[in-house]
Amino acid sequence: MVIPRICVVSWWAKGFVKIWHQLRPDPKHVEESHQLLAFLEKARLLKAQKCDVVPDLIDFGLSTAGPYIVQVWSRALPLDSTLKNARSFEDAMKLCKRLIEATMHLHALQFDHGDLGPSNIIDNSEQMQFIDL
Repeated sequence: MVIPRICVVSWWAKGFVKIWHQLRPDPKHVEESHQLLAFLEKARLLKAQKCDVVPDLIDFGLSTAGPYIVQVWSRALPLDSTLKNARSFEDAMKLCKRLIEATMHLHALQFDHGDLGPSNIIDNSEQMQFIDL
C-alpha cells in the first residue's frame, strides 16, 4: 500500500498528532481498507497493553482528514543524532544490547516496525523507544 503523505499536524509539550491524509475506507480498494483496519487494530492493541518501547498512545481513530494517532511526546533524541557522538567500544556494545532487547520486546508483543532505522528510534540513555510504528 502506498500511504499518502504523512503530516504531523500538531505537537505540544505533552504529545503530538499524526494524520495520514486522504486515507479512508473505500469499497473499490479493498486491500487499502484491510490495511486501514490493520492499522486501527494495531493502534487498539498498543493502547490496551502498555509497551515501554513505544511512546504511550493517547488516542487514535478516523477523522474526516484520515486516520490519526495521538502519542506522548518524548524529548529523547533520535538515534541517528546520538550515533554521531564518539563513544567507547563498551558504550557502543551497551547501546547495541539495549537496541536488541527493545526490538525483542516489541516482537514478543507481536508487533513489528516495518521501517526500523536510526531516525525511528529515540534514546534517552535509559530506554530506547520506537517511533513511526
